[in-house]
Amino acid sequence: MSLRRWFALLLALLVVAGLLVVAAGIYRFNFTQDDLYYRTPSGEVVSLEEWEARQAAGDDVMRRLFSIADGGPLALRLPELDQAVPLTRFEPEGEFTRVVGEYSRGAERGRIVMDTSGIRALNLSRDGRIYLVAPFSVSNQGSGVFHYLALLEHDTEHQAVTHVDSLFLGDRVSLEAVTPAPDGRALTLSWRPRTLEPETPSTIETHRVEVSIDPPGLVDASP
Repeated sequence: MSLRRWFALLLALLVVAGLLVVAAGIYRFNFTQDDLYYRTPSGEVVSLEEWEARQAAGDDVMRRLFSIADGGPLALRLPELDQAVPLTRFEPEGEFTRVVGEYSRGAERGRIVMDTSGIRALNLSRDGRIYLVAPFSVSNQGSGVFHYLALLEHDTEHQAVTHVDSLFLGDRVSLEAVTPAPDGRALTLSWRPRTLEPETPSTIETHRVEVSIDPPGLVDASP
């Protein structure tokens, strides 16, 4: 190949490289986080920008509930489905009453709501971990609202809170009180079953729940 052809080939390669650089610059200039998507642990696909906003909101939940910064979001597991749902916002907005997270599973859409007023610390600890209970509910597109009690494990060394067990309470109950025993090994739940006639008050029921931490678990010990 002559010197002239080598020169022409080199010039052509330089032109192509320059065009690729310009095209990449234009693409990058017009490329935003809205063009990136993330599949959440619950299976939902959202934009990266929305996911980062949720993560920041989850950090705020942990900071306000447990005074933990940069510990990751608080996630409750859907009972019997082994699916983690991050809790990302308080309801009503600006208040401290409930903390909420949404989930999707195939065509199903639902949400988890944790009652922050019902969080109770237990007089139990093991290897730098302390334990708490918190009532929460699960609802979807029409199959009812299911109420549970969560057992939470707070790892004080690594500043993380993990949902380790759940106890089903019912689908038509209104929890009145959560009272831990002094030793933390048991607690008393008081709830009022909801009737089909709201004007007719129901009787408060009392249930005893036993707590274990090795392994962690909740057991309904009512007769």
